[in-house]
Amino acid sequence: MCFRYLSTLFLAASSLAVQAQSVTASNPRSLVDALQSAGYRGELDADSSGDPLVRSASEGTNWAIYFYGCENNRNCSSVQFHAGFEVSDKLPLATANEWNRSWRFGSAYSDVNGNAHLQWDLNLDEGGISRALFLDTLELWNLAVGRFRDHIGR
Repeated sequence: MCFRYLSTLFLAASSLAVQAQSVTASNPRSLVDALQSAGYRGELDADSSGDPLVRSASEGTNWAIYFYGCENNRNCSSVQFHAGFEVSDKLPLATANEWNRSWRFGSAYSDVNGNAHLQWDLNLDEGGISRALFLDTLELWNLAVGRFRDHIGR
């Protein structure tokens, strides 16, 4: 009986330890903590509809992480990394298309004013992802931001 109790206790503790190391959209603080652990700025805020928003920067560019699939501004299911770039001339469609064809990670588009945007969606539902995988994704995002800046001549 004691063995069964200890086994159950160990499994529960292990589960809590794994959850503590997970990055989930339902816990915006887990993204902030992961960003800060990697030396990035991570500021928790809210967007215009009250959903969580995390502000950060890399490669000389400010960017944000928007939360989606939220229920009453909580329990979100996915996030989107987003960086916007003002450009002197409108971003040519061919430039955005070339980026989207040649770079697997991060989608480029032009807004109604012709400014360039880079976005990256990440599903963090059903328990999220490990902190290690999130940090690996963050490295790829950082690389994409730098390459996109070069690609658009910024």
